[in-house]
Amino acid sequence: YQRRVRKQKNNHFFLGEARLFLKDFEEEVEHDRWLELLNVQSSGDEDLPHGQIRLKIRYTEEKVLEMDAYTELLEVLSDERLDIIRALGRVSQEREEVAKILVRIFEYKNKN
Repeated sequence: YQRRVRKQKNNHFFLGEARLFLKDFEEEVEHDRWLELLNVQSSGDEDLPHGQIRLKIRYTEEKVLEMDAYTELLEVLSDERLDIIRALGRVSQEREEVAKILVRIFEYKNKN
């Protein structure tokens, strides 16, 4: 992660870099951490902290299959009566998340 602030010429100024390792984060849990910004661009000061940044993050992992794996599902979901989509809306606690996923799948299908 690189933190940047406004500068005159290119509108960005490098403040430092903070590194995160996914192995340090439990999945689906919100983490609130302060990380040291390291000055990695100038010589001689590489290891000196150059400030801090606070991150509130939640790590999630999504498994995505090849498009061919979704062909049968897409056929069912594409039914004009939308029965399956209505049923999903009635039983899903995460309607917005399901809707986002379906939109991404249909957008990808229409691109190819």
